Amino acid sequence: MIVKPRYSAFFQTKLDLCLRRLGVDSLLIAGTQYPNCIRATVTDALSLDYQVTVISDCCSARTPEIAEANLTDMRNLGARCLTFAEWHLEISGHLLPSSC
Repeated sequence: MIVKPRYSAFFQTKLDLCLRRLGVDSLLIAGTQYPNCIRATVTDALSLDYQVTVISDCCSARTPEIAEANLTDMRNLGARCLTFAEWHLEISGHLLPSSC
């Protein structure tokens, strides 16, 4: 277990060390509050040279406008931003059932 004491999952944690030991080089990011935890984690992950994909419909913000502004900024930093369905299609080649 890794306890996240601040906004970024990387700040004062052993997350980077654990991921490097496992040979991880790309991350999927999901969670709550784009302007805080999501954005801080994405920025740190990119700074550490991970390939970052934000699963946009698995994240949240107080308003759709705040969410979109943060997604735009993260794209400009180099993160990919996809919906879960887009990501699933990309990795599997299959669309999700319409009930999802």
